[in-house]
Amino acid sequence: MDVIRAWLAANPGRAQALMNENPSYVFFERRGPDAIVGNLDVPLTAERSLAVDWAHVPRGAPVWLDIADDPTVPGGTLRRLMVAQDTGGAIRGAVAGDVFWGFGDAAAVLASGMRARGQFTVLVPAMVAAAEVSSAQ
Repeated sequence: MDVIRAWLAANPGRAQALMNENPSYVFFERRGPDAIVGNLDVPLTAERSLAVDWAHVPRGAPVWLDIADDPTVPGGTLRRLMVAQDTGGAIRGAVAGDVFWGFGDAAAVLASGMRARGQFTVLVPAMVAAAEVSSAQ
C-alpha cells in the first residue's frame, strides 16, 4: 500500500486515470472532517457500514456478519451487526461485502489486511421474506 501511495503522489497527472481503470478503487465523498458518505447519501459509520452488491442485498438492510478472522482482535471472530450502506465496482455476488473501517492509518491497516471467508445473514421483515418465497415458486 505504501508503494502504491508513493507512486500516486509522485505521478499526480496519471494517478486519476489509473484509479479510474481499477473497479476496486474506492471513491468516497467527504462531508466534513469525519464524515464519509456512501451510495445511500448518508455518512458511513466505522466498523458498522458495509458495502455490498445491491443486486443481491437490499439497500439499507441490516446484515449480521460472522467471520473467523477479526482484524481488530488477533485470533478473534468478527461477529457484529452491520448496515448495507454502500456498494462498489468490485463487490459482486450474494455473499460479498466490504467493511468500512473508518479514517486514518489504523483503518487503512485494518482494510488492507481484511480478506476473510465467513457468513452473513441479511435481516428482512417477515412479510418481505414471505413475498420473496412466494414469488420464487
